[in-house]
Amino acid sequence: MIGPLFASLLFQWRWNWQATYGVWFVVTLLLSVGFWFFFRPAPEGAPAEPDQHQNLFLQTLRQRILWLVTLFLVLYFGVEIGLGTWGYSFLTIARQGPVLEAAWAISGYWLGLTVGRLTLAKASARLGMRALMRICLVGVVVGLFLVWLLPGFWGAAPGLCLIGFFLGPLFPTSIALLSQAVLARLVASAVGFLFALSNVGGALFPSLAGTLLQQFGFWFLPPLHSERSL
Repeated sequence: MIGPLFASLLFQWRWNWQATYGVWFVVTLLLSVGFWFFFRPAPEGAPAEPDQHQNLFLQTLRQRILWLVTLFLVLYFGVEIGLGTWGYSFLTIARQGPVLEAAWAISGYWLGLTVGRLTLAKASARLGMRALMRICLVGVVVGLFLVWLLPGFWGAAPGLCLIGFFLGPLFPTSIALLSQAVLARLVASAVGFLFALSNVGGALFPSLAGTLLQQFGFWFLPPLHSERSL
């Protein structure tokens, strides 16, 4: 949430991109030291008894619901990371928005994810998790239409924030639904597999979008169709 805004401020202060990455390098070093200091391995205990369910992972892979949720989250991460990665370029190039305000809008997108997860969690207790998922998916579509249909920078920026707000609850709610749908002894393996494979979307979709944008421009990607003339 803070990263895009902070980077844009460094650029406003005439720092070059190498210096900006130097800042992230120092922050990463501090994080590494913190992880080493606060998350040291626990002392080894007694050897675990042989588990009668030694093929838990294979049993987990046989769960149809696991593959459905994984496919959903592959697409989810592709949308989340893709919008966060290319949203700034869209706002500054396709919508010709000011640099600093575009960074604020992208920070607003990530803030929307945070606020959505914090505020809509209570709604799942009243409505149910499946109903919350449907509401969030509709909200994402509404946000995309706002980005598509409203003209100029100030039309697209609120739409991105709204998309972030409704995207936020989808991931934790999917994990919760999966945990209810599989046997208790398979939950750890299922969630681990889900985390590992679903991130493929976040790795592939932004790269694919960049390749297509380089070839065709912003106009070809819904909801960027309205910028075809650029």
